[in-house]
Amino acid sequence: MFFPMVAGLALGVLSSAATEVQPRTVSLEVLPKIIRLIGAEASQRLVVVGVFEDGSRRDLSNQARYESQEPRFATVDPQGVVHPVADGATHLVVRVGQCEANVTVEVKAATDSRPVSFRRGVEPVLTKLGCNQGACHGAQHGKGGFKLSLLGFESEPDYSHSAPLFKGL
Repeated sequence: MFFPMVAGLALGVLSSAATEVQPRTVSLEVLPKIIRLIGAEASQRLVVVGVFEDGSRRDLSNQARYESQEPRFATVDPQGVVHPVADGATHLVVRVGQCEANVTVEVKAATDSRPVSFRRGVEPVLTKLGCNQGACHGAQHGKGGFKLSLLGFESEPDYSHSAPLFKGL
């Protein structure tokens, strides 16, 4: 008999919380305000902050709708990630409800790809896979005849030890 009364009280509290009026969004702030994409692999994620009538702020990135004014220069996906298409400039329009904000996008070298390098291309993969940890090839004597510096702190010796593996690629 006591349990139904407690359950009824809990439902009453939940229903009153659900009917509480949320403050109205009065403006949007989009970060970064200016996006500069350099190179074909460049990208930038947008963060959308709602400013409410009571002065509070909240991340509204997942509720925002994004639109590129000139998709021939840059596109933006539904998650708010901006990608280069061609050199030039455009504006993005970000909307949440009735609020709207604009972001400037500048794209340079959109068709240029970065040259492959050991430091930027291979070493991060070795680190991500744990190859240069102490339990693997980062151990004092390496493993299986292949040795890397612990956690990739010495790129030059790591490259010279790795170069024979990549010969002919």
